[in-house]
Amino acid sequence: MGHRILVPLDGTRLARSVLPWADLFAQALYAETELMRVVEPLGEVSASMGRLADHEILERATEDALASLRSDQSEIHGRAASIHVMRGEVSETIADRANALQVSLIIMASHSRAEPARTIIGSNVASVIHRSKVPVLVIRPNLPRPATMPTHVLLAQDGSELAAAVLPEIVPLAQQLGWTLVLFRAVELPPPRLAFQGGSIPLGHVPDDAPVAALDNLEQLAEEAGKSGVRTEIRFGSGDPATAICEAAREAGCGLIALGTHGREGLPRLVLGSVTEGVIQAASVPVLTFRPESDVFTLV
Repeated sequence: MGHRILVPLDGTRLARSVLPWADLFAQALYAETELMRVVEPLGEVSASMGRLADHEILERATEDALASLRSDQSEIHGRAASIHVMRGEVSETIADRANALQVSLIIMASHSRAEPARTIIGSNVASVIHRSKVPVLVIRPNLPRPATMPTHVLLAQDGSELAAAVLPEIVPLAQQLGWTLVLFRAVELPPPRLAFQGGSIPLGHVPDDAPVAALDNLEQLAEEAGKSGVRTEIRFGSGDPATAICEAAREAGCGLIALGTHGREGLPRLVLGSVTEGVIQAASVPVLTFRPESDVFTLV
């Protein structure tokens, strides 16, 4: 079966900003693309519809959504682009649609902290990530689409089994798209030591995970990826993890950042803590989130 991509939209300019990226992936993966809108329950849409009957409100909202999606179809040049309107709660409906279609990827816009009012799609990114069984590509506002598919993708690791479980999920994409995976880990550097009576005393917190152990972990992951023919690089950083990840991606020329997530609700509770939220807000490239299959039913 070929690839399918799901692109949730809400009619806003911000949500539509992902269309060039959706087109890029649709062409690279030769994927079918579905542009979808979710018409929310009547309490959410009736305020702007005057005193129409309930069924008229829903019909008009659906017609408006279809008209908006038809105008967006021309932005996608992959295998085929279809449109679909559904009714229900936004994040649940998006995740259910993605699972039903067995899509390979969901592409969504995130909101910016500077936005006074969050868009429907932007404010539902965390919930979709929480519910989705497939990768979610999150794109900040105003990120320009590159002329070609990025060649280097930074895969952030933290030493956990969950983070490592992302590797077998990203390898098939890396194989098809020719990605080099830059395996990155932010480590705590050992503190300076004070010589004392023939020994030494650490002047600060001694990290639980020594850099040599972190290196062994990344080398094992690189070896595993290499067995599948995927090129890898290994990089380290220190300091605030979200900042270190974004800096490493810039230094390595990565066009995407990939992170693992677990099933708990909300961006601040993703696998790398508040790191994922920080990366999504600060990165100058899109962020690809993976929820490993082993986690789907065990960490909700």
